[in-house]
Amino acid sequence: MHPMLSQFQVNLFLLLSFCFLTVAKAENNRMEAFLERSYQSHSDNNFQIAIDYADSAQQECLANRDTSCATRAEFYTEISRQIAEGNNYDINKIETFKSEFSRNGFWLEAARANIHLSVIYNFYGDVKQELKNYMEALSIYENHDYKTGIAGTYSDISLMYYDQHDYDLAFQYIRKAIAIDEVFGTPKKMHRDLNNLAIIFEHTGPLDSAIYYQQLALEYAITSKDAFSIGLSLSNLGNDYAMLGDYAMAELMLNKALKIRDSLGNHRGLSYTHNRLANLYIQQNKLQKASYHAQQSLQNALITGELKVKRMAYNRLEEIAAKQGNTADELFFFRKAVELNDSLRNSDNTKEITKMVLSYEHNKNMFVDSVKAYQHEADTKAIYERKILEQHNQRNISLASGLFFLIFALGAYFRARYIKKSKVVLQKAKDRSDELLLNILPSDVADELKINGKSEARNFENVTVLFTDFKGFTQTAASLTAKDLVDELNECFKMFDEIASKHGVEKIKTIGDAYMAAGGLHKQGVNSAKDVVKCALEMQHFMLERRAVRKSQNLASFEMRVGIHTGPVVAGIVGVKKFQYDIWGDTVNTASRMESNGKVGKVNISYTTYLLLKSDPGLIFESRGKIEVKGKGEMEMFFVNVNKPRHY
Repeated sequence: MHPMLSQFQVNLFLLLSFCFLTVAKAENNRMEAFLERSYQSHSDNNFQIAIDYADSAQQECLANRDTSCATRAEFYTEISRQIAEGNNYDINKIETFKSEFSRNGFWLEAARANIHLSVIYNFYGDVKQELKNYMEALSIYENHDYKTGIAGTYSDISLMYYDQHDYDLAFQYIRKAIAIDEVFGTPKKMHRDLNNLAIIFEHTGPLDSAIYYQQLALEYAITSKDAFSIGLSLSNLGNDYAMLGDYAMAELMLNKALKIRDSLGNHRGLSYTHNRLANLYIQQNKLQKASYHAQQSLQNALITGELKVKRMAYNRLEEIAAKQGNTADELFFFRKAVELNDSLRNSDNTKEITKMVLSYEHNKNMFVDSVKAYQHEADTKAIYERKILEQHNQRNISLASGLFFLIFALGAYFRARYIKKSKVVLQKAKDRSDELLLNILPSDVADELKINGKSEARNFENVTVLFTDFKGFTQTAASLTAKDLVDELNECFKMFDEIASKHGVEKIKTIGDAYMAAGGLHKQGVNSAKDVVKCALEMQHFMLERRAVRKSQNLASFEMRVGIHTGPVVAGIVGVKKFQYDIWGDTVNTASRMESNGKVGKVNISYTTYLLLKSDPGLIFESRGKIEVKGKGEMEMFFVNVNKPRHY
């Protein structure tokens, strides 16, 4: 005990400290509650309520002279104000908030700042920056194992790829989101995920799956009593029924959605729903009604200022003008749509997204900022020590120094731990970017992208293409929960990936329940055709065994068709709509026809592939004769199997 302090003084000091900490903790909990409610209201699109909660937090923070808390409250006010006002975004302000949060260790707000920046860049059509900020947010959430944040970011990234028409990656990310939210999510989050899954199925098919998942999403929206989500699902269901040709049901759903969205003042949603009603009436040749709703769509789009929403409205007005024979209006609206389309997706997108995925410089910046902050704390400590040495009251020196060193030691510990974690995050980001690239591209193409930032398309003369498809997928899917369906697809495709890799076959992509792969992109000739056939046979063997096991457990299971054809293809990363390695040509179309004209449990090959393999003693062939093929006339086909027990 210090000689100048009595036991009574020590006890009094400890008691006062305890009381102070108790009161401070209660006040801190109250401020944190206000901040979290503000963000939840923001996520629920209740922006004024979000601002009110943030203002209440701000008052509490200022009353307690907590400047860091006040800054966080100001951030939550700002993001809700920007979304509520629309077309009035301030990127620099959010970037300033993000930098301050990163410096001071407010990781949750730093991640949310990245999410908001992605929303802004989506608004302006800057795909590269949108994805960059999503990946930064994802890295933060993963580093802190924040499950709902990870799922939400997966869902957002899925929509981003959906907007770029890269449905394969959109499927991958939304499946990840569903798997997490099934365990940790709320009904509102499940609505978000299932709605996103449904709209992807709208474009890839089958349409029945889109309706099925959208109806599930609507049930979750009703459970959560969220008018915004109900309006969204009704509008999407109306669009699905219109695509199905059920115009009466489509009109009913869309008008219900219109009333809800109008009551909420949701201009973006109103623009979409009016646009869909315009399209519905165009299909029925009710051009006067179509014109009214298209104009309403444009008016609401102009209020939001969002590029892709305005483009959608101009496209619809152009279509109506063409049907009315109004050439001048048709040309005017066409030019407006083209201007916006050039802003939204340009030829640099593929290259820029590639560079962004390969980059992990933001993690380096986090590390450097942490080191600088640590050095700043050390300098502050030295200055403080010099000042307190100049004071005369030895008792205050002992007490204040001890308190300061305790605080500094804790700060130094947490900062050092943060620096260590930053190093781990840096390496993880690099590993993840490499792994992501190799999951999407062949290794030689990935290497070319890393060096040049682009990859040239190539011609291949002798590629064997494999297609698989699950028979009765929609009916089987209807008997499974969303999680069970995603899990089952994942198990099947994961095994297909392993089998393809084992036989040196290149996976190209999955679309819905279809799987596409190819052999001969790296080595040409008979061996590559045989590798693909062996791969297909092992896939069928796996599916037959899995079906038998699941049937014995009274579980739903899939049956599969497989088709194979050999011929020339073009392969590479081309176009402006998506970042993905793909193959094109009549060979691909013919392989797809082999699958659709095949049978469950069999591997169906073309005559061309048969000629390459007919002399192979390890294979047996069953001629099917000539079969009429849509768009191609009669084609000779063969079932193929192994001529001995399977030893793959």
